[in-house]
Amino acid sequence: MKNKIIIVGGGLVGNIVAWQLYLKGIDFILFDEEVQSNSSKVAGGLYNSIVFKRFTQSWEANKLISYLDEYYSRIENKLNTKIHYKKDIYKLIANKDEAEFWEKKSKENSEFMDENIYDLKLDDFIYENSGFGKVKQSGYLDTNLFINESKKYFTNINKYISQKLNSELINEYKINNKIIFCEGYKGINNLYFPNLKFNFAKGEILDLKIEGLNIDYIITKNIFILPLGNNIYRVGSTFEWDFKDDLPTEKQKINLIDNLKKILKVDFEIINHKAGIRPATYDRRPFVGKSKFEENIFILNGMGAKGVMIAPYTSEILINNIFNNIDIPDEINVKRCY
Repeated sequence: MKNKIIIVGGGLVGNIVAWQLYLKGIDFILFDEEVQSNSSKVAGGLYNSIVFKRFTQSWEANKLISYLDEYYSRIENKLNTKIHYKKDIYKLIANKDEAEFWEKKSKENSEFMDENIYDLKLDDFIYENSGFGKVKQSGYLDTNLFINESKKYFTNINKYISQKLNSELINEYKINNKIIFCEGYKGINNLYFPNLKFNFAKGEILDLKIEGLNIDYIITKNIFILPLGNNIYRVGSTFEWDFKDDLPTEKQKINLIDNLKKILKVDFEIINHKAGIRPATYDRRPFVGKSKFEENIFILNGMGAKGVMIAPYTSEILINNIFNNIDIPDEINVKRCY
């Protein structure tokens, strides 16, 4: 095998890198160990540009939102499958003070925050509140469908290998190829990037059936309620930094239910409960760049809960660095950990 890009990891980020290369006509092979519990397969897939704690814009919001729209549209055209859904997010406003704060911050972030406070006429379903603030240019990616359909597509064109890439193969391939590691939380054990400062966060979600709610937008207040169609909703997610494994827990299930019951005043049926580990970083910025030990080994990791939003743009940055020697911004360059 020569003159290819070897991608290690077939989760959300690995497939995003694969599509970047494919759309640019660059030869690659994607190796995937197919670990069923990776965070991509339990992710809500939501993206939005507003940090709800202080109603501020998230990192590089304008660039990321602008880039992802065209990027996912091109993939949908290739797959002939709908995976990207643009949906407004409505933040439930708790009281008058929060409503006034929303109106103030929306003037500073008018591109993404609607100044109005909306009455969504949900009195039969939602407890009394002070209205809803609308976040614009938001939505979600069906991450499971994206990963599964991408796997089929790349398998059909001989670009996908269901196999763990062990150290022996890595040593062989790195001589004549470039390798990009997209391993998620398993990146903590990568010998080519030994000093990465991860801050892993375990997350859990529930899939529910809620009869009659019939909304086509996302509601959020501490947790999100995401409509999936046919009265099915995804609810999440939790953040837990002290955990033993990546399995769903009764504790966080109860936590999600308690938070949901503070919003919903109708019954619901739990259909599914999943968990995963997010590869968050110490400074909430991704790890992008080259190993200090090997010229042909690179990384794209550390997306946390924002992989759907961050990975398309940062994968473009990495590929431009590899092929065009364009500098990676210091704030996301993995060399900050060296």
